[in-house]
Amino acid sequence: MREIGEKLNVDTVLEGSIRKAGDRLRITAQLVSAADGYHLWSEKYDRTLEDIFAIQDEISLAIVDRLKIELLGEEASRLTKRGTEDLEAYDLYVRGRFFWEKRGEGLKKAVEYFREAIEKDPKYVAPYAGIADTYTLLAFYGFLPSHDAMPKAREYAQKALEIDDTIAEAHTALAYIHQFYDWDLVKAEQEFKRAIELNPAYTPAHYWYSSTLIATGRLDDSVREIERAITLDPLSVHAHAQYAWNLIGVRKFQQSIERLNRALELNPDYMLAHWLLGANYYMLSGYEDALTELQKAVTLSGRNPWMLSTLGSVYGSLGKTSEAREVLAELIDRSKREYVQALYFAYLHIGLGELDEALAWLEKSYEARDLYLIVPTMAWDVSFEDHKNDPRIRAFFEKVRREVIT
Repeated sequence: MREIGEKLNVDTVLEGSIRKAGDRLRITAQLVSAADGYHLWSEKYDRTLEDIFAIQDEISLAIVDRLKIELLGEEASRLTKRGTEDLEAYDLYVRGRFFWEKRGEGLKKAVEYFREAIEKDPKYVAPYAGIADTYTLLAFYGFLPSHDAMPKAREYAQKALEIDDTIAEAHTALAYIHQFYDWDLVKAEQEFKRAIELNPAYTPAHYWYSSTLIATGRLDDSVREIERAITLDPLSVHAHAQYAWNLIGVRKFQQSIERLNRALELNPDYMLAHWLLGANYYMLSGYEDALTELQKAVTLSGRNPWMLSTLGSVYGSLGKTSEAREVLAELIDRSKREYVQALYFAYLHIGLGELDEALAWLEKSYEARDLYLIVPTMAWDVSFEDHKNDPRIRAFFEKVRREVIT
């Protein structure tokens, strides 16, 4: 228990068990001091399955009472707030969030589960926010065009807020849309702040808000938010990866590597961490290590075009022209059957030193509003590092940056 408390950075741990026989449940729960294992509170519940949400409320309020936490009326009501009375809808939503956390191909499964949850209970607000969150990431990871995915993300976020304007997840989704699609950092910050006000424990709001702050040059504030995210959820690989990404943005590559190693301790197969490690090693001239990590990212992602194009770009920059051309040929062929972001072709041509072609693809990426375009603009991406002093490349990113900042 002490080890668990240390890993989670908490003073107390709730543990228990659930036994099920038919529609009968026996739940035992106890609140334990992480320092010495002392039981602060314990209780046993014998109920039917249909009482599960009532049991959840009872346990929450009992813990609050035992720890003598004083809550205002509104805060207490939030603690026991139920999104749905439908157990199947709740189960489907939880499954959707599981696959949302996995990212990659899991995002497509997440949408399916969220839709099924809405079919079970159309007034259940959480799945609407879940779909909004998922469409933003489907665009970011390059599975869907931004102009297709982001209007849908906005639609579902607004539907969620029409049902309940106090749901932090929907405000976070809107903030993400404002930052990465609308290029409006002012509105993004407003929505992130509102999300955190409504649910200070919602980790994604903190780690994505940290990217807004670093984009506007408020480095100390950015560190505060990302460290808050990790304090809230020390086991979140996404929070650790976002911290590493922020560190790339301020060119602290060795610190970024250290943070990524923490993420990989939690999940050795986390493809984004390997991709970010590859970027760090490249900037530190550790080219063999960079290729090794990028190749891992390609394999773990199932040859995702984003991961693949970065590997191809590095091949080109290191003089491995034939390997870069093979990647380019693969993406051209795949683009005939599936969506491939224009930005990925710009990566490849920049690696090959073909700046005219790279600029042409960058303009296409600009018109398509590729969600990832803001990342190299804000210096979180090293793909254009070798050519950042070319006046045409610099002028392009300065044009985008002016739109983002203003």
